[in-house]
Amino acid sequence: MAGITRTPHCHKIRYGITGAPILTEDDMDGSFAPGVGVEPTLIELVYSTPQDGRGLSVTASVTGNWTRFGKRESGQPVTTHFRGDPANWPGWLAEEARANATTHPSRNTTQEPPR
Repeated sequence: MAGITRTPHCHKIRYGITGAPILTEDDMDGSFAPGVGVEPTLIELVYSTPQDGRGLSVTASVTGNWTRFGKRESGQPVTTHFRGDPANWPGWLAEEARANATTHPSRNTTQEPPR
């Protein structure tokens, strides 16, 4: 099996979080009713390798509890997604993406299988 080339295409990091600011309807592109937000409890960051001349990309999924005017609502957790330039994301989430960016996969990595 020598000579196998493995090219990682993405690296996913998923972790629980507490103390993050509530995502408001403005943070979520105004896609929810006024006063509705998400209190983050879990973050998933996916870093994709540069391909076809494009640079490294990152997406984020934030799962948490519904809130209404800052107070937690009952019900199932909800997930909201962020794509595109992290500069357009809430500041704290963009910082999370930057803080973990050093763990993204490198392109054209050749790895020998374990022996």
